[in-house]
Amino acid sequence: MLKAKIESFTNLLGLPRSLSFVLFTSLLGSAFALSNDLIRVALIFASNLALLSFAQVYKHIHQAPADALEPDPKTPNPIARGELSLYSPRFAALLLFLFTLISAWKLGGGNLILVLMGLLVSVSLYNPSIYLSSRPMFGLSSHNWILGALMTANAMLTTQNHFMVFDKIIPILFVLSFYFLYRSFELKCCQKTGHLSNLMQALFAVFLLLTALLTLFSLKPFPLWVIALLVLLIAIRLALRNTELPKESSGSIHMIFNYFESSAAIAFLVNFIITSIKFR
Repeated sequence: MLKAKIESFTNLLGLPRSLSFVLFTSLLGSAFALSNDLIRVALIFASNLALLSFAQVYKHIHQAPADALEPDPKTPNPIARGELSLYSPRFAALLLFLFTLISAWKLGGGNLILVLMGLLVSVSLYNPSIYLSSRPMFGLSSHNWILGALMTANAMLTTQNHFMVFDKIIPILFVLSFYFLYRSFELKCCQKTGHLSNLMQALFAVFLLLTALLTLFSLKPFPLWVIALLVLLIAIRLALRNTELPKESSGSIHMIFNYFESSAAIAFLVNFIITSIKFR
């Protein structure tokens, strides 16, 4: 009974599916903020995780009637399945809303503005009066390209009084284009409408490659061994994959995006732990 209740709440919060998304954006932003303070980076991560969890809870509350008719096994809705009443999710959304604001306020005024923007986006996605997610590219699965950019900027602002300069804009554009293209291939892989055309995907892929090279190799937020570890982890994931790649190229590319995100989260986390130990 307790195990089932815990599973329902983790599904409500979008966990653990969203962890790599939050780690990736938070640690990438923290690397550019030159922040080695364990407590401060933990507060950034908690703030971003609370923001995304609020978005997931808000989504599940408003999508419950639709999910009851057409459930999605990849993103189970415990409200639609009758595992939770509306009272608990609403209370959880209130707590997450307050925690997100308080943690951002503790980080600084700029962080508070970015988090308020993130909360506004979260509400706009599934509020019946706005319903921005009616356009599939704006939808929220385990990630969202607008929230990803805001979460990266939130982490960047931790030790900097300003970030609107070239070396801070490029990483945000990298995250924005990465998750925008990720979302497009996600829709294409699931054979849903609303994804980009092949030409637009190719153009965004070129832009993504350019911003990725500038972010990782020109601005150099991480030593080369972290990039090497990232490549190694992706290679291991591909090698350990038991089944063959899907026949559709969109499915294989979507899988590579997924592997890159989770591998980058692990590589960045290892780098942060080692750097924190060195600076003690």
